[in-house]
Amino acid sequence: MRLALDYKIVLLMAFILLPTTKTLLASDVIMSHVTDEVDVYLKEGQVNENWDDYVIKGFKAYANSDFDNARLNLQKAYDAGCRDGFVLFRLTISYAVQDMCQQAIKYGKEAIPYYREQYPKKFKDSSLFQVIGDCSNGNEAIEYYRQGLENNPNDVSARLNRAHELVQLNRIDAAQKEFLAIIEGGRVSSYGFGVAYNGLGRIAKGRGNYRQAIKYYQKAYELRDGGVDAWGIALSYEGLKDYKSARYYWNKAADAYGHNDEWGRQALQRARQLEGY
Repeated sequence: MRLALDYKIVLLMAFILLPTTKTLLASDVIMSHVTDEVDVYLKEGQVNENWDDYVIKGFKAYANSDFDNARLNLQKAYDAGCRDGFVLFRLTISYAVQDMCQQAIKYGKEAIPYYREQYPKKFKDSSLFQVIGDCSNGNEAIEYYRQGLENNPNDVSARLNRAHELVQLNRIDAAQKEFLAIIEGGRVSSYGFGVAYNGLGRIAKGRGNYRQAIKYYQKAYELRDGGVDAWGIALSYEGLKDYKSARYYWNKAADAYGHNDEWGRQALQRARQLEGY
């Protein structure tokens, strides 16, 4: 799995469970109450007595974060002949959050034309493409993020994930442009800014530009006080052979992760190895 997967999971769960977090996710498709979901389906969807009960049960389960029952019921609706774009979208997410990526990609791709035709206003959001991209790898993921950004250029999470995929493919210049575009755009939470600055720090460190890397990592650390940011600062100071400063930030990384966490223990061990500097 790619290094950015843990970050993608965080965004996907925020996308599903925290629909009011507009500073990080530009989406307005996700609704917080099951009554909204059912109302949208009954007013705009492909209602049919052969599958309506399954859809309503699936939406209720989805609203309660019971993705297993959401998947089972929405799958029954699909098997009964339902080809509603909104239902397929929810089925896609229900598979995705249970790490059933092949099924999520399958139903996500199938959802695209139905969602576009049946819900044209909602289709302008990038969310469906983002979920498919999150379940994909490499160039395929990048392509779905690109399509999502065509629909909604302000979807920061899709742009961040696209940037991370570009890093994994060693398309560093393209990734740097994406991270900078996020920062220059300004429509993002402190956490999102932190992720973007961390990405720029990783790029600078990888190029051996340790002083610039420290500046980026420091920005990220100030925004979210993250162990991963302190870790990057520590490594960059080691690159400059400033072991006293490196030890300080290894300790900060250990504190941020927690001394009982595996990453925290590794950071603390490295800090102790640098004692005496």
